[in-house]
Amino acid sequence: MNLRQNLKFTARGFLSTAKPSPLLVGHAALALILVLNILDSTVNNAGQINTIMMEAYQQYMAGGNVEHLMNQIMSAQPTFVQNLLSVLISLMTLMVSTGLVIYIITEARYHKGGFGNLLDGLPVLFRVVCYQILTTIYTFLWGLLLIVPGFMAAYSYRQGLYILLDHPEMGVNECIRASKHMMQGHKWELFILDMSFFGWVFGESLLLNSLGMLFVDMPYVANLLVLPLSAFIQVYMGFTMFLYYEHLQGVHYDTRVPNVNPTES
Repeated sequence: MNLRQNLKFTARGFLSTAKPSPLLVGHAALALILVLNILDSTVNNAGQINTIMMEAYQQYMAGGNVEHLMNQIMSAQPTFVQNLLSVLISLMTLMVSTGLVIYIITEARYHKGGFGNLLDGLPVLFRVVCYQILTTIYTFLWGLLLIVPGFMAAYSYRQGLYILLDHPEMGVNECIRASKHMMQGHKWELFILDMSFFGWVFGESLLLNSLGMLFVDMPYVANLLVLPLSAFIQVYMGFTMFLYYEHLQGVHYDTRVPNVNPTES
């Protein structure tokens, strides 16, 4: 087996043997995120706002004036309190997502992962937010040049979150630079690894869109029905990507995965 096959084989081993089951932890994480998304929509009256905007647009197309349309748009804007609550909910969502990554790291390294890890993103939340903001800005700036530099930049920063969680003594920019160094000569390799999950991700998206058309008036029902598949894909990809990070560091969890010098391309 090649490296990609070995990493995915080892990841599936964790999925089938770890206790508690990574699938259950993944279910819990995605269920929490789904609840937070529903709460965010409720806080911002997303459904009502969409209805108002659609009716205003239809009136405008039927011969209404622009002033009426603009007034409807302004009146539909969320208040300061709604925006503040939305930001807090987004931070909670990021905390749970980070907690899932921490669970995967803890389970893979120490076999001690559990549901409690989903809340472990809170102490590092500020650093994770800074990392997300900086990498988004850097990727955007590189993307202004051409698509390819932006694509390369995005892959350069892929290991930054793992480094940030591994090294609390390092600054966020240091973690980003370390990720760029680690990914030198490995961007295409990681891209191929990403593409190996294309079938799973495409199938999930197709199923979600199909169910979404069946439950137009209840959009979150589709997410709930697809939750088992989404949880499997999330933890499967999560373990595989973490194992790839360990591979770049010369750490391996299966005798068939070769030890390599991370500076080699």
